[in-house]
Amino acid sequence: MAGKSQELISKLLQAEDEAEKIIKAARDMRSAKMKDVKPAAEEELAPFRMKEEQKFVEDQRAMQGKNNTSAELEKSTAAELATVRSDYETNKKNGIKHILDKVLDIDLSIPANVKQALLMGA
Repeated sequence: MAGKSQELISKLLQAEDEAEKIIKAARDMRSAKMKDVKPAAEEELAPFRMKEEQKFVEDQRAMQGKNNTSAELEKSTAAELATVRSDYETNKKNGIKHILDKVLDIDLSIPANVKQALLMGA
């Protein structure tokens, strides 16, 4: 009986060794296929990559153009703001004087129709 179990254990160990060899061969084949597929995939991907990189560069240039436009817009806005402030400072004194003249220039004379109404009623 002991001989038979040793024989079965021996067969089991041989089967394990054979399974490991099969697994190793499968891994090696997989690795070889991956090495073969990678250059083919890169070759197939190259035109797409170039097209996308070109699109990216064009988008970057467009954004840079927009940034220049926004810089010009900021510059013109600052110039307009300076003009408005200058006009404000120039006209501020005249505006204040005009308002004060209108507020302080009070006509104290009694209108003719009010005088007449007062005379008739009295």
